[in-house]
Amino acid sequence: MILLYFLISMSPLSDSLFSYLEQIDYFSAQYEETVLDTMTETSYLFKGTIYLARPNYFRMNVDYPEKQLLICDGQILWLYLYEDSTTYQIDLNDPQADIPRPDKFIFGSSQEYQELNVTRNSNNAVLSYKPVSSNRFFNKIDVSVTLPTISINYLRIYSDEFGERLLRFIPESESFNPLPDTLFYYNIN
Repeated sequence: MILLYFLISMSPLSDSLFSYLEQIDYFSAQYEETVLDTMTETSYLFKGTIYLARPNYFRMNVDYPEKQLLICDGQILWLYLYEDSTTYQIDLNDPQADIPRPDKFIFGSSQEYQELNVTRNSNNAVLSYKPVSSNRFFNKIDVSVTLPTISINYLRIYSDEFGERLLRFIPESESFNPLPDTLFYYNIN
């Protein structure tokens, strides 16, 4: 789990979480993502590895159910589907390109979100946020954490257009070591 080694009582829980995230420059982990299509009530499971680096680089190697690759170099997002060797490219400077970007929450700042509420008991807490500005991808995020240190259990992302997404990080698989720049270049071998 991602452990935050400071006491919650030193500052509000939400401030502590964002303060910690603002100190991270690199992040990688194995993940499981459940996507619920709220229109059809159909659920999909994805598994793979995620890599993030400041300011806005990310890579997702999707291994299950079918192999896919998403790479963002900060300007362009590429999606490669191995099954039919198809590549999609999206210019992130396009105002219409409001798309799923895990770096936006992991490396976002507290100025980008407003707190809705914090629900807590003795062992965990769920923080609910929404973006300050309009965002087509999500209208609310829940973060489940373990207390008294903060361990991130999952991110639950709500969206009218994209359904509900639950992104769980696999315990003990996280790394905060520097990542090579080449990891975020689009290159299919």
